[in-house]
Amino acid sequence: MPAEAARFFAENCDPDARRDRRAPKFPNPACHDLVLRIYHRTREPGLLRSLKLTLDRMAAGGIYDHLGGGFARYSVDERWAVPHFEKMLYDNGQLVKLYADAYRLTGNRKWRRVFEESIAYVLRDMTLPEGGFYASEDADSEGEEGKFYVWTPSEVQAVLGDPDGATACRAYGVTDRGNFEHGTTVLYRAVELDPLEEARLAGLRDKLFADREKRVRPGRDDNILASWNALMIQGLCAAYQATGTASHLSAAQRAADFLAERMTMPHGGVYRAWRDGVAKVPGFLDDYAFLANALLDLYESAFVPRYLERAMQLVDLIFEKFWDDGLYFTPSDGERLVHRPRAPHDNAWPSGISTSVFAFLRLYELTGKDHYRDRAEHVFRTYGGAAAKNPFGFAHLLAALDFMQRGPLEIVFAGDRAQPALQPLVETVHRTYQPSRILAFADDVPIGQGRGPIDGKPAAYVCRNRTCEAPLTSAEALRERFST
Repeated sequence: MPAEAARFFAENCDPDARRDRRAPKFPNPACHDLVLRIYHRTREPGLLRSLKLTLDRMAAGGIYDHLGGGFARYSVDERWAVPHFEKMLYDNGQLVKLYADAYRLTGNRKWRRVFEESIAYVLRDMTLPEGGFYASEDADSEGEEGKFYVWTPSEVQAVLGDPDGATACRAYGVTDRGNFEHGTTVLYRAVELDPLEEARLAGLRDKLFADREKRVRPGRDDNILASWNALMIQGLCAAYQATGTASHLSAAQRAADFLAERMTMPHGGVYRAWRDGVAKVPGFLDDYAFLANALLDLYESAFVPRYLERAMQLVDLIFEKFWDDGLYFTPSDGERLVHRPRAPHDNAWPSGISTSVFAFLRLYELTGKDHYRDRAEHVFRTYGGAAAKNPFGFAHLLAALDFMQRGPLEIVFAGDRAQPALQPLVETVHRTYQPSRILAFADDVPIGQGRGPIDGKPAAYVCRNRTCEAPLTSAEALRERFST
């Protein structure tokens, strides 16, 4: 079923522009993530071709901020050209992860630039000094939609002069007619420049960005939302694993620490929102599930046991608060409702149910405890038929099903955590896109029992279903293992 859904997405998510007349167009990271996962397994050219088409078009279009980084919520046209200018944290967190994962698989440096610039935007404009991430930025400034972002040729020329202004206008499609209101242009990559011009464009872009910073910024929603912060933490972890950029990991850790210190209930539960020093609203299922997976990603990035321990605590709370012959959206100790809802469908972000299943399956692989897998299988039985009929609504659940069906690799590191010789092993695994795997340090998990260094050297054990291959002690051997 996951493979059939991925092929369906590849044929329908962003077909040839001459036939694709749908608008508005929203990014759909969960669907593209499934396409990427299935391509990794099958190597079907059509899947990669479709993914590349969409990722390249979004990155070239006006939905992407070519000066400041980050993605707008959606495109009002069928070509990703003119956005609704609002920027949402949940979109950028998911898209950072998607582009980082796609970069890990393909090495496409344009995709690396996109996720690096999007992270720079979030850290620059959407981050509380204490580490949490703001919810969104408005589309409007000074009472006009998009005013902060659009340009005319004369405005570009005033900043850059000639001929640099002409080069920037050609690169970003800025014309007298414009593509937006009142003859203004939303910047997009209109043409490919030659290598020398492309190198010069980076400096011109910096000048345009500096000038744009003098404008009145759009308003910002300064709520800190637990689930959306978790999505951004996951994006940062994927970017860190893809590149080794330490600032990505430290930003993810600071955000996780903020949630732990400011948005944790006395009994260990999660508050949904925080603003101006006040945490409010008991968390819903997606807050718990997204944060559990984000902390598992953090653990797999830094191998700090407290992240794993907290993720396990959150999953235990999911069972306690949200499980009753399946998962509910609201907690059992929350507001009494006439109808207590379940929310199985993905929308702008994955459903809390499918995200919970991912956490269950990951903890099953780490601990070997059957109840985690039993609960996951219960959800698959409940929604499998609906997912087959409506894959768009269940893309993330289908990704979880693919994770389980593959039989995830269990990659266990053994040795002194501080030993420099361990780092090349970890980096080799981090840089490799393996959508169905878990990472752990031998001392931290039951599956690590009996796994130790080899002749005093740190080792990596690659296992499946608790059966391990011969341990590997060199990055070269580990890299060769994943190339087969």
